[in-house]
Amino acid sequence: MTSKTLTPQVQQLLEAKQVPGELHQLVGSTWHVLSPRGILLFGQVYTRGDEFTLTADTVAKSVNRLGESLLASFLSDDAQLAAWGEVRFAAGPRPEDFQQLLAGSTAWKLAKQAALARAGRYPYGTKLRDDAMREVEAQFGPGDIATGGQTNSHGGQVTP
Repeated sequence: MTSKTLTPQVQQLLEAKQVPGELHQLVGSTWHVLSPRGILLFGQVYTRGDEFTLTADTVAKSVNRLGESLLASFLSDDAQLAAWGEVRFAAGPRPEDFQQLLAGSTAWKLAKQAALARAGRYPYGTKLRDDAMREVEAQFGPGDIATGGQTNSHGGQVTP
């Protein structure tokens, strides 16, 4: 989060809606989702890697009649851990090297399954199919969908 100077109109809105002072710093901040599960926030479902910006109106509407807001949990990783048992959001835009699909997650399994289905459209033994299957392995790694991209060895051990 960056320190911003709020316009008098925004400051007036936040004060009129009795937004706690600690939440004022969130206005205009951009966040990205870390959780591998879809998260319903402000009437929209966000998935891992999605970005959103908190507006003054959004921050003001997040405050309930008791002066509490779920956005208070955004103020630190510790607050997120206390509220949800995991860090679900990170400040700032999504980094360039951000991995949107986590190996083994439901979204990863669905994406790998779709990629395998696309590659499987080519006839067995053709260069097109072999190349397509290599691309799937390069993107998702070796192994099957059920083990999250890991391969079971003969000894029953799961190896990456």
